[in-house]
Amino acid sequence: MAFSTLNVLAVICIFACGTVRSFEWDTVPDPVVYACAGKTATFPWSFRARPEVMLTDIHWVFEGSFVSEILASLTHNIFLPNPTFSPRLSHVTPAGLIMRDVTMADEGKYTVEVNVVEEGSYVTHRHSVYMQVGDKLMTRDGTLKAKQDPLWDDTKDQWVIRLTCGFFTFSGQPPIYVEWTTPAGDTTQSKDYSNGHFHLTLPPPVEGGNYTCSIPEQFLPDVCVSDGRHGNKAVAASVLVDETKVRLTLLEVGHRVFEEENRVIKEGYRVIKEENIVLKEEMNDTQTQMASLTHYVDAQNEHLTHYVDSKDENMTQYVDAHSEEVMTNVRRFEDKMAESVEMLESDLSLLSFSFNETSEKSRVQFYARYLPKSCYSKGEALTFDDTLTNHGEHFNASTGFFTVPYNGTYAFLATIGSWDRSGEYSAEVYLIVDETRVAFGFAGYPQGGNWRMTSFNAVVRLTTNQKISLKASPRKKSCFWSFVVSFTGFLLTFDP
Repeated sequence: MAFSTLNVLAVICIFACGTVRSFEWDTVPDPVVYACAGKTATFPWSFRARPEVMLTDIHWVFEGSFVSEILASLTHNIFLPNPTFSPRLSHVTPAGLIMRDVTMADEGKYTVEVNVVEEGSYVTHRHSVYMQVGDKLMTRDGTLKAKQDPLWDDTKDQWVIRLTCGFFTFSGQPPIYVEWTTPAGDTTQSKDYSNGHFHLTLPPPVEGGNYTCSIPEQFLPDVCVSDGRHGNKAVAASVLVDETKVRLTLLEVGHRVFEEENRVIKEGYRVIKEENIVLKEEMNDTQTQMASLTHYVDAQNEHLTHYVDSKDENMTQYVDAHSEEVMTNVRRFEDKMAESVEMLESDLSLLSFSFNETSEKSRVQFYARYLPKSCYSKGEALTFDDTLTNHGEHFNASTGFFTVPYNGTYAFLATIGSWDRSGEYSAEVYLIVDETRVAFGFAGYPQGGNWRMTSFNAVVRLTTNQKISLKASPRKKSCFWSFVVSFTGFLLTFDP
């Protein structure tokens, strides 16, 4: 059975007292080992250790769907297989195994445990693989099928026809490739594999006729087929490509996608209108509150003026009647009155300033939409083409950053949509406060699937001059449907 070149599935090593490289794996199997029923499977585990490291014993463990048991043990250089596996199991290399006459029941997880003594401490080194077993052609129904599907080609910005051959049951990348034979008799290899199928994209203009997918004879043992005749249904499948139907199919697919895009745009426009209505209502409520407060202040001023006028008139009459006797007291009273008026005016000034400050802070809000491009590199901040609302000018659309103007609690909402129809690049974005992730949104676009959109939000307490932005995935490039992406933020409450 051929082995693929995938990376090691898992290596769990426990080192004692800071010892480095006293033990290391020399050879390990691939994460998935493929075997055919009745054949032989090899697990080539091998390791190296320093002379001062003492090997105590080795155990091999099997975990199947309904059973977990020890396969074998090695102690004092004596190999002791489980009686159930004894006739079929052999020990090779320091920690390797060979299993003969493999059965379907042997499919499962295999783990080797190497126990050693390092600097006076017991240490266990483990490594695991999964063995997949096939008893016939390794496809879902034991046969090979070929079909054709429309696919969006980003490199050419158009719809094309893609042929698929499968449905294979390999857990990872198969140790084989398939060959396609065109109507003209040309042969080409296909190693493009995903979701159980090998793929072949037909460049336009499409050549009509039968396209045949076959498994090369040298790979038949790897897919558990012993019949070497390529005419056998188990190792070959054909699909008829009609040039006229292909053109009609691509036109219909393009039309359906256009209708869906139009529907989504209309829905986005409806949502924006509703949000605009809500914002107008909030603005009207704020203006009503301002008018009510202004009326209250005016009423207090009128009452104070009437009070002062009344007192002034009374004092004038009193002074006229007792001018000589109470002149001193009048001066004192006038001084007191002047002080009181000054204090009231100061209070009114503070009240007016507080009201204006509250009104200004309550208007901190922004709403940005439309990306200037579809794809962003890893960790790149999303920028925007259009800013409908930006009270206070605290959001910079060209950089994508919102700068916090006041200490307080803020709310943020983001809507994203996936653009990459190939499924290779999803729409993955994080809400970042300075360098900290506080929210996450993901919208994938499976191959041949429908559009994907998502929204997410966050309410966070921030301080002045902190930076908030939407950034693409730090793991890989992200591609978006730029017309549906939007970013909104506003101040809920501020800290005095």
